[in-house]
Amino acid sequence: MSSPDQQDEPLYGAKVTAGWLSVAFLLGLLWVSVERGPNQAYIALVACTVVALVVGLVAGMRRHARRRRFERS
Repeated sequence: MSSPDQQDEPLYGAKVTAGWLSVAFLLGLLWVSVERGPNQAYIALVACTVVALVVGLVAGMRRHARRRRFERS
């Protein structure tokens, strides 16, 4: 039986694409919320969510690249 990492390999591209689409959607929500008016709590919540999602995506992509490099050598 293969490891969970090997089972998820075919889905990696779809997961990364879904993550970046989520970032784009949240940035759109952030832009609309800033344009509509002063609801500072909502703007802060969406901004923090965008930052957390971007950090998670970049960390996951770097980890995936490092793991693939290690497996090849």
